[in-house]
Amino acid sequence: MGRPEKRFHEFIGQRRVVEHLRRLIGGAKQCADPCTSLLLIGAAGFGKTSIAKAVAAEYGSNFRCVLASGDTKPAEICAVLRDVRHGDVVLLDEAHALSRDAQQILYVALDEWRVPVETKRGISRSENESIAQFTLILATNEPGGVKQALRSRLTRIEFDPYTPAELKAIAEHVAQQSEASVTPQAANLLAQVAQGSPRVIVRRVQNLKHYWPDGRSITKDHVRNFLTSEGVDDHGFTPHQRMYLRYLAALPDCECNVERLAIKLGCDTANIRQEVEPYLIEQGLVDPTSRQGRGLKEAGAALISSLREPGHAESEA
Repeated sequence: MGRPEKRFHEFIGQRRVVEHLRRLIGGAKQCADPCTSLLLIGAAGFGKTSIAKAVAAEYGSNFRCVLASGDTKPAEICAVLRDVRHGDVVLLDEAHALSRDAQQILYVALDEWRVPVETKRGISRSENESIAQFTLILATNEPGGVKQALRSRLTRIEFDPYTPAELKAIAEHVAQQSEASVTPQAANLLAQVAQGSPRVIVRRVQNLKHYWPDGRSITKDHVRNFLTSEGVDDHGFTPHQRMYLRYLAALPDCECNVERLAIKLGCDTANIRQEVEPYLIEQGLVDPTSRQGRGLKEAGAALISSLREPGHAESEA
């Protein structure tokens, strides 16, 4: 298990969350206790994994990350927990995907600092072994998928939205780290079309560096040119998001189910729910509780006439 490099002082945004965690960790260290176990709740790309790494760095402990899924077996979790030392941080990302049995292993481990013994036939139902006291962190954007028995044993940390100024600062910081240069206007545009996600900004800055690898300063026109190539418009909408809105608007009641939308967009329903819809729902354009499944709200209908396919910037000056 390696030592993480990310520290709290490096974060842009999430100041309330960072200061709260810093106090909790400082007090835990004074008492020689592990940091309290946490449930990190925030949208995809909001920095939950980075915060978890920073918790371990602040405490001075090792960090282990497991990407959870419905296929994550209790035996895999037990194997990870047997290796922890006092105060180590274990992150389970996408924790809502864990099975009931896997979640039960975790809350019993937190209650008793014990896990089932592994045998040739699998984990034992009757024998347990002691483990070190550690910090469990679950990261999710679907906290309802974490069973109440486990959820109630964790300190809930809800992430705040990023402000436009914070997103702009993230764009400038990522560019500097990547040995690229972006103008303030370019950083501002990247922030405007990021749909509130630092991860989107990080990816686009890295791709912009590769788009223009000659070391030039990346201007607003460069960003517009790049966004046009990605199919991203002035609202920050992707091609699938524009298609989604237009399809709903064309229906008699402006309503249909997710399965029908998925067929129209040529993707699966999971992609609709995870990638296409969240920002549209957050912006009040789509009603996810309509009679037929998804409905276009007044704000969404009013926006339809302004949707344009992105055009190429005229200059790169």
